[in-house]
Amino acid sequence: MNNAIKKELKDNGVMVLTLNRPEVLNAMNRDLIMGLYETFQEIEKEKDSRVIIITGEGRGFCSGADLADGGWPSEEGMTGGEAGANSMEIGFNPLIRLITSIDKPVITSINGIAAGGGVGLALSGDLIVASESAKFKLVFGPNLGIIPDVGAQDENSEATQKRVCRSSFIRIRIGVGIGIGIRRRGYPRHG
Repeated sequence: MNNAIKKELKDNGVMVLTLNRPEVLNAMNRDLIMGLYETFQEIEKEKDSRVIIITGEGRGFCSGADLADGGWPSEEGMTGGEAGANSMEIGFNPLIRLITSIDKPVITSINGIAAGGGVGLALSGDLIVASESAKFKLVFGPNLGIIPDVGAQDENSEATQKRVCRSSFIRIRIGVGIGIGIRRRGYPRHG
């Protein structure tokens, strides 16, 4: 695993995945996306973790795609749009599909800013827990009039209904024994 993702399995079966590029507010480059994807593939196969938490190191959850140094391969002659579409097809899309289909609850713990593709990543969780400092900013849709970043357009009423049902189930399970400390309101950031 690369250094862009920190992985920690707690004694109670909680797997904490931390996006680890705080110097760029955890902007998603190839190392971060592929590191998260490979980590989810590993978690999918193992039995020790019961729930997954995705959070960000430092003062932000994820500032979206790294437009300065994405590190994605592109073929000679590709336009910027073609290179962007290629990175979505080989990295971003498979990651979001894997997160949303894994057979373990995924909690996104939002600290600070979640912008652009970071919002799409935040919304991929079954339950979203936001600190008091959390801010969500979609750039493409409202400012450019194009499809929102990294799956955020899929957050329609059906997806929202599923999330409400899942969060209710998780709250019930917490009440009877999981005890991982989730509440349905914002919290001050600690640690």
